[in-house]
Amino acid sequence: MDTDSIETHLWFGNILESRRTTIGALIQEAYGRGDDVTATALLSLLDTEPNQPKKDTNYVLDEEETNSKASGETSVAFVREVIPLPKAKAAENLVLPLPPQQATAQTAQPGLTDDTATDRSTWFEGASSKEESDKAYAIMTSKKGTLEMENGDIVHNGRILKGGDPQMKESLAPLSPGLTIILKGLTSYIQLTVFDEEWLIKDQKAWSTRTTKSNKKESGEARIYGGEAPVEELTIDFEVWNDCMELFCGHLVACGWKPIAEKFKAHVAVVKKLRKDFGWMVALRYCQLVRQGVMRETVDKSIGNYAELQETLLVEAKTVAESFNKRHYKTNPYAPGRPKANICPLTNRPKTNATNNTSTVTSSENCYASTSSYRGNGKGGKGGGGYKGRYDDGRSRNHWRKEDRYGSDRYASHRDKSRSPDRRDKNGNPVKGRKA
Repeated sequence: MDTDSIETHLWFGNILESRRTTIGALIQEAYGRGDDVTATALLSLLDTEPNQPKKDTNYVLDEEETNSKASGETSVAFVREVIPLPKAKAAENLVLPLPPQQATAQTAQPGLTDDTATDRSTWFEGASSKEESDKAYAIMTSKKGTLEMENGDIVHNGRILKGGDPQMKESLAPLSPGLTIILKGLTSYIQLTVFDEEWLIKDQKAWSTRTTKSNKKESGEARIYGGEAPVEELTIDFEVWNDCMELFCGHLVACGWKPIAEKFKAHVAVVKKLRKDFGWMVALRYCQLVRQGVMRETVDKSIGNYAELQETLLVEAKTVAESFNKRHYKTNPYAPGRPKANICPLTNRPKTNATNNTSTVTSSENCYASTSSYRGNGKGGKGGGGYKGRYDDGRSRNHWRKEDRYGSDRYASHRDKSRSPDRRDKNGNPVKGRKA
């Protein structure tokens, strides 16, 4: 070490020593006036030396002893020695062998940490990668675009065109647009006879023959049926009900309500048991009450277990059947050709056939209509202004009014009071003289 370096080291050492002395004095003054915050900050400053790496020391300031010696004399800082514990050996990094499948997955996709990236159950059906699945989901959501998948399927404008040789599902008689919306939401009651296959075919034909309207006109018309409304469901027999329930369950599955359709299959068995015990009308009305309870929204969004017998609804169905005197019927008495075909099943009153009774008016022939200037057949008194009937030639009374015919004629009043031999009285007889 040369002379210059020795002098520099000594000069720098003197500066550090004076710095530590000054900071120590400030620490003692801070503790003396009870300012612990300032003393702590100065302690942290004392441990750091400018431009010098911090050295580990086994001595620290004993704050308890220093604070306990508070007096008017010069404060003394006490230092205690801290013996560090021996450091434990760092555990060696053990590399455990991974299973073959997990090792392959980490090698193929080392950067993926999300579980959904490797969970194929969340991918789009038929997708070969997560990227292809995301693209297919995006097109299905936006209903715009085309994607050719690696398995041969084509996703186009929200529809999936299957590749290969998959078979199409069994076709159902289609519902009208309005009924489809109701069934998908399951928020409103749909009459069971809607699901009669023959009626659905007729309704579909009626929809296809309707005239296309503008959006403005169509928005103001909430049309549910394309043609005539279905028959009243309380007039059907057991065989028709069974077919309608089967088609109803099929449409529920197609609209995404498979669990509800499964419960309705159990409900069919309950209705058959009620038909055997209490008659068909009790069973039919019970079925109607159950379907009305299922196909609506409730406050708590819950539906009772209608796969089992609902005692409250059964009591209501039996009460109505007894009040209408139809509990003992094994078949439907309101069906066409049955004893109560002319009775309304909802009110148990005779059906009213509204017929328009048109009154026919026979007009007497006026034998003088072609030869006489008389403008009435006697009902309006003198002149033709008060005539309230119709002429034989079909012209209305307004056609022969005086103001319409002679409005611009200056001799109208004179001609009306003339002594023409062709003038007739109210009975059609010739008039002689001035007054009729």
